[in-house]
Amino acid sequence: MNNSLQYNQECKKIIEEDKIINYWRSLFPEKKRQYKIEDLLGKISGKTLDYFLQNYNKEEEILDEIDKTFSDLNESCYTKILDEILLKQTKKNMWSFFFKPVLLLYMDRLMKLAQSSDILEDGDLFLENMIDNILDKLTALSYRTIIVETNIAKLDKRLKGETSLERGKYYTHNLLRDMDYLKEVYFVYPELYKVLKRTILYNVCYFEEIISNIKSNLNELEKTFKDGKSLGKIQSIMLGNGDTHNNGKTVATIKFSRKVLMYKPRSFSMEKAYDSFIKWVNNRIPGFSPLNTCKTYGIKAAGWMEFIEHSECKAMEEVNEFYLKMGELLCLFYTLNSKDCHCENIIANGKYPILIDLETVLHTDECHKNEEIDSVEAYIDNYIQNSVNSVLILPALLQNFNTNEVMEIGAIGSGKAKKSPFKTQKITNFDSDNISVENVYKEISDAGNYPLYDGKKVGGNGYIGYVRQGFVSTYKWILENKDEYIDKIKELFNNVECRVIYKATNDYNQLISTSYHPDLLHNGMDRIVYFHRIGILIKDIDNFDEQKLYQTEIEAMLNGDVPSFIINADSHKAINHKNEVVYDKYKKV
Repeated sequence: MNNSLQYNQECKKIIEEDKIINYWRSLFPEKKRQYKIEDLLGKISGKTLDYFLQNYNKEEEILDEIDKTFSDLNESCYTKILDEILLKQTKKNMWSFFFKPVLLLYMDRLMKLAQSSDILEDGDLFLENMIDNILDKLTALSYRTIIVETNIAKLDKRLKGETSLERGKYYTHNLLRDMDYLKEVYFVYPELYKVLKRTILYNVCYFEEIISNIKSNLNELEKTFKDGKSLGKIQSIMLGNGDTHNNGKTVATIKFSRKVLMYKPRSFSMEKAYDSFIKWVNNRIPGFSPLNTCKTYGIKAAGWMEFIEHSECKAMEEVNEFYLKMGELLCLFYTLNSKDCHCENIIANGKYPILIDLETVLHTDECHKNEEIDSVEAYIDNYIQNSVNSVLILPALLQNFNTNEVMEIGAIGSGKAKKSPFKTQKITNFDSDNISVENVYKEISDAGNYPLYDGKKVGGNGYIGYVRQGFVSTYKWILENKDEYIDKIKELFNNVECRVIYKATNDYNQLISTSYHPDLLHNGMDRIVYFHRIGILIKDIDNFDEQKLYQTEIEAMLNGDVPSFIINADSHKAINHKNEVVYDKYKKV
């Protein structure tokens, strides 16, 4: 190679690298940033900017894999079965065929699950049920890319039809079923291909886990939830649309022919301790209005919980009793330093308020958190966070400080209709080639936290006296029996496993959601760099010493998960899913 040619190639490489670096810098537009992007990447990942640049163009392997995926399509023995299922799915999801190439990669495992005839009511319907669940997940990851590609196809005049609706239908009915076209799209977005594959794999593994654990524990489940009688066959398993943790796992609803159970992929040590605690309180406090808990059955790293119905009170006196019990719960949770017992975590089951998510019954703070109070605002925030309001049973508002829009989130509230204070994305012109995304304020459906009477929900207005009565009477007894109460809490909760989420869940979700923007799906390094935005609020980057924590957070978000850590109630160390200590500055619970 002559010197001139070598020089030109080196110049092109420098220009290309400058473009990449400038793009990465554009992902951090904050004007008040006190450090360079290179410093942030280095401190969090322990890698230099050159590392990310050197790995930027290593997409050949994934492109070869995509090519093989499409080459093998016609060789699959499951193509006809999948086509029939996807055709049915198009009635509710017109993009179903977009995911055919990656779904075929896992059809053998899905078919094996569907053939678990000894536990399933209908294997064919269960196969459709699993694919329906998976398609919902894949669509949430891909819709922005598909909309962009619809508009590109329109600009390229690849759509046929006289009207916008006809051209939109041509895209979904023709182009999305054309494997040559899909291969083009997959080649443009190799990172999306990896995301889709990973998501399907995680969901398939999770279905396998649930089925296996049900088979192994069926006798105990029937003893616990049906007094030894049969639960019947499994009709469906619905994976929740909420936050996922530890490789795509979320709460699952298992519909047996004779019972509905909830499956949670974590230790149930908290549920066991909480149930014992409530039984002790019911029997120990004079005049206490008894509380109820969910029936549960736990194994090492998972468990089942009965499905709690949002059911009516039989008389207005039971509504009064419901709010009295809410006051008692408020007092107990306040003394346990519980957080986030908001409207979505309590179900009104007749006169009983029942907590259905126990992960925040025990809450811990960082050891030196209170030492960082350096302003009036920080003092007020700390005061509220340590007050009875932080439990979130009392009326509370979620506020968008940019628009001043608010929404009730307290377990006790007015009972009025709610609308999110934050705009969320909504697809418009769904069936046409003018399809687009707009941001709207979304109506929020009731969570089941209000008591029902005579077919109507009964908000907390006018019932605060009952709440106060329940709180005060319980609080007085605790004060008079403080040592006994503390000893019982230590006895029951000392070795309980708690889940810790280091930052606000909304911050994680915002990063994860925006990481699926089409611009970030061309190259894996772009998404990795983007997730380093998790560190933009680091105050002192020179003395930053939380690399393991931040690296674990980025690893989880790359998998689509909200990062979470485990801490025992008697420990100050948080560990990740690899059993590595990532943070050791928590107070003991």
